[in-house]
Amino acid sequence: MYFTPEHYVLYGSDVKPASNSTVIHTFIWKERKNLLMTVYKGGSTSWVDYLKKWNITECSHCRKMMKFDNVILQVRHPLERLVSCYRHMILEEGWVNLEEYDEAKDNLAGDTLSSQAFTWPMFVENLLLTSNFSGNVQFNELQSLNIRRLEVLLLLHWAPYWFTLDFCREGRRPNIIIKMETIEEDFLDVKDLLQLPLNSTLGRFAFKGLLNPNLTHSNLIAEEYYSQLTKDQVQRMYDLYRLDHELFDYSPKIYLDAAK
Repeated sequence: MYFTPEHYVLYGSDVKPASNSTVIHTFIWKERKNLLMTVYKGGSTSWVDYLKKWNITECSHCRKMMKFDNVILQVRHPLERLVSCYRHMILEEGWVNLEEYDEAKDNLAGDTLSSQAFTWPMFVENLLLTSNFSGNVQFNELQSLNIRRLEVLLLLHWAPYWFTLDFCREGRRPNIIIKMETIEEDFLDVKDLLQLPLNSTLGRFAFKGLLNPNLTHSNLIAEEYYSQLTKDQVQRMYDLYRLDHELFDYSPKIYLDAAK
């Protein structure tokens, strides 16, 4: 199992991409230092587009700061996010476009994904619930910069919030939490707090499939995906992401009810 406390140290290693500019944003606005944290498939692209559109320059050297004036954490229902991860990275083969795919010396993850077409139930049972691609992941291999980088990055696309982001650390505790499900309303609070441009808005990014440009947003069909799973599988998924549910007041009920 990859998502365990002993593996959390990967957060500080070069192989862990949680410091990627896609999911961690630091910027100075109105002379105040701000930290925004999201996760992969948690609405991060919406913020990339927003900051670019409104010419808000990110402060790369600010990432090492220990204290911010504002810390914003953006979250999404953990089980809905997994559907989005599967559709983007597996079904639409988004993993092929990751630079780690070309750079990795050990393409075990790439070999696994290219060897067969993973259905949603296969993804859940064989990759997500085991949290690795081989069944024998060694911790020292995961720590290496040049070994299994692709595997680590893919795993982090569906890693729990608590594992990916250090929002419990002093100086990183959010003073405002916003949810993808209510992003338009929640953003009004963020805009007021940070004094962002009055006419600016933040919405869901209209994801276009890599193979299918007309994909329906995952939140509209997530229940359909969970209807393909057994209640035992969904319960085990919930157990894996139980802390995320409890931290951010989410319930698995709608997806447990949809399961067969």
